[in-house]
Amino acid sequence: MLFMNLSLSSAALSAAPPAEAPANEPAMPDQPVAIIDTQALQNNEIIRVPTVWDFYWNQLLTSDDFRSDDAPAPDARIIGMQPWTRIQDLPADGYATYRMLLKLPPGGKYGFRVTHQFTAYRVFVDGQLKATNGQVGEDRSTSRPWRDNSVFYFRPASEYTEIILHISNFHMYRGGLRGSIQVGQSRALEQYINLRRALELILVGFLLAVSISHLSFYLTQSREKAFLFFAILCLSFVIRIPFWGEKTIVLLTDAIPWAAQIRLTASLNILSPPLLMIFLRSVFPDRVSRRTVLIYAILSGLFMCTHLFDTKYITPSMFLMFLIILGPVLLHATIIIFGMAMKGDQSARIMSIGMFLFCVIEFYAMFLNYRAGENAAPYAFTGFTIFALFQSIALGRTYQESLKARENLLQRLARSREALARQRKELEINLHDNLGGALTDLKILTEQSLRHVHVPGHNVESDLNGLLNRVAQTNLMLRGQLLFIEDMELASRDPITGLQMMLLRRYSGANREFQFELDSRSMEVLPIAMQDDGWRLDFLMLTQEICTNDLKHGQGDSYWTLKMEANGTPGKKNILVIHQRNPLPNGSQDVESELNGGGRRTRERAARLGGSIRGDSSNGQYELEVRLPV
Repeated sequence: MLFMNLSLSSAALSAAPPAEAPANEPAMPDQPVAIIDTQALQNNEIIRVPTVWDFYWNQLLTSDDFRSDDAPAPDARIIGMQPWTRIQDLPADGYATYRMLLKLPPGGKYGFRVTHQFTAYRVFVDGQLKATNGQVGEDRSTSRPWRDNSVFYFRPASEYTEIILHISNFHMYRGGLRGSIQVGQSRALEQYINLRRALELILVGFLLAVSISHLSFYLTQSREKAFLFFAILCLSFVIRIPFWGEKTIVLLTDAIPWAAQIRLTASLNILSPPLLMIFLRSVFPDRVSRRTVLIYAILSGLFMCTHLFDTKYITPSMFLMFLIILGPVLLHATIIIFGMAMKGDQSARIMSIGMFLFCVIEFYAMFLNYRAGENAAPYAFTGFTIFALFQSIALGRTYQESLKARENLLQRLARSREALARQRKELEINLHDNLGGALTDLKILTEQSLRHVHVPGHNVESDLNGLLNRVAQTNLMLRGQLLFIEDMELASRDPITGLQMMLLRRYSGANREFQFELDSRSMEVLPIAMQDDGWRLDFLMLTQEICTNDLKHGQGDSYWTLKMEANGTPGKKNILVIHQRNPLPNGSQDVESELNGGGRRTRERAARLGGSIRGDSSNGQYELEVRLPV
């Protein structure tokens, strides 16, 4: 005897007295019996049989063998549906007989459901063959595995029903029973199976609809790659579902070989991690690099090589793939999505809910499948369906946001064109007024100098000096306009530096000291606001006009401070405050009146930006404050 486990649950098992056993039922000393809850059966519940088996290694025994006087002794007694590879020193390849007595209320019609078997088996009830799955054999050539759930019905003829299973395995890395045996009233079991099949078909229909809708949308919006990859990901599950769970593929065909089914589902499992990362890259290109996708793709490709070997190596390689690739991919994806959600991405927040539930359910399914040998496919399908539901909502939100972003971009482009046209017009006006006036003055000065040449005793040198001074002013004015255009270009790339450079050049050209301060909030918000071309151009023109007004009427050191004030009302813009001050010149009241209010054009431009401007002069100081909504 290889191994004996006699620690049976007293709640589920009892001893069948040989003296009271029916004539057609073999009596075995200490024969364990699985007892079904009668009340639960009467309530139309589907019960998992608390199985306890006598195990006979490398023997295919029948009911007649146990009625003889020399009935074989079991090699082991097994509680539950565990493979024989978990019994000491037994290999995966081989065949065996499992035998159990089941105590059922007599007289009723019961249905049995055997699930999640990857090996060939036969089921005998009271000596009658009730179900087969594949072909049971004593070697690889005579054994043929299959993937299907078996359902059969019978009426117990006595208090104790004998259940015998023949199992053979030469194609999987684990041999023996797994999953569960369920029992219930025949009608209740039929309804239970139909409900599970209906739910599975609903999942298939939902995921297929999601896949088709996203694929159709991609065909009309080819730039939205996320919809294509998500459609492919959903389609991979649509293909897998009929081969798992209720094996609804048999409703369409039973001509697909067992090995082909194993390889197909394994291939789809292997492709899922890189597909998920490709999809996430299409949604968050800044968070998922090409290298990351390539690494996962290469690792998945290595597991594809297992198809070159026997099928018994595919399933353990899948467990290894789950640990090495799928688990890290799910964790990596969760970190990415939750990271984007923490940054305020609304679609990522929706996606994070689905991803969290998906990961929890998937890890639980992996645990059930590996540790308990349970059919965890329904959990996997449910987890992905939840993810697909939330992801569809998130993608819709993402597309809505992209449409809004495109609309905003078009509006920004329109404002930029308008601002550029306005700037060009203002530059033309400035050049026309300043350069035209300067050239007119040069023309007048030149004509006067020519007339004075023939005037006896006139100092021609004085005229030439005046002409030279006016040429220098004209050159300085033209250079200032060209430098302003250069500063505008710099501000489009680096707003803070461009603003400081523009003011520094103008003050240094006038031999005046200049101090410039920004608070931390302004350094964050101002570059974002200046991404709007229209706002940036008006803002820079406003600061230039303030500077020009100061250079024209002020004196001494000029102090500039920019700070950002929170509005205090959610959804409202912040207020950018520009504060400029300098000493007043020793002059008349006219100078102060020119300074106060910043000048007509400055006030007009501040109003165009939706802001206000206020100037004040007192105690020999001039202060200007501009408040702009940002």
